Amino acid sequence: ISQLAPHRVKAVTDEVKEKYSSSSSQSGLLASVNIRRTFEMSASLDEFTAENLALALMGTAAIDTQASATVADESIVGVKKGGWYDLGNGKLRQISAVTVSVGVTAKTLHTDYEVDLDSARVFIVPTGSIADAATIVVDYTVPGHSGYAIAAGVSNVIEGELLFVGDPAKGTRWRIRVWKVQVAPDGALGFISDDFASIKLKCKAIKDTTNHPTEPFFHADVISGAVS
Repeated sequence: ISQLAPHRVKAVTDEVKEKYSSSSSQSGLLASVNIRRTFEMSASLDEFTAENLALALMGTAAIDTQASATVADESIVGVKKGGWYDLGNGKLRQISAVTVSVGVTAKTLHTDYEVDLDSARVFIVPTGSIADAATIVVDYTVPGHSGYAIAAGVSNVIEGELLFVGDPAKGTRWRIRVWKVQVAPDGALGFISDDFASIKLKCKAIKDTTNHPTEPFFHADVISGAVS
């Protein structure tokens, strides 16, 4: 990832080991040592682009091309009434001119079967004449299509740089650049919602002493405006 606009930055989290006296009733604190420090941020993305969805789904986005074709006599064995069945490889979309038959007998759309043209699926109508365990034969047309697709869940870790550039209505404009972050989804995706949808992500800063030895986590500076 090249840029993410953080929604909020959590306070620094320190894990501290403390040593208390065992020789007095007050058990006074003798020593306190910071053994671990983490920086965490959250991001709220308002655009459901392929790249943003890939982050939320821990996947990769790429152009997917569907070649045009005319398919004849595709067999689906052992169908059941009330069942949906994918055509092709399960990734086809926006097919047309679908016909279904059993043996040499053509079946009737809306009576014996339904078709989801967008997702290339056939539904066996429970009250229709296609019997359980029958083999159906399907003909259809596949249009040429090219667009983004996401291979979801294939990335164990997603890393990148996080850049925040402030744009307040009034006051100082700060820029924060986190050299290296790990990104993970933070909550469910609201594909259907009664509010404006967004993609929630959580980011954890990773120490980068190789490239930034004096400030290994992040750098914050002022772009414009006075600092009080």
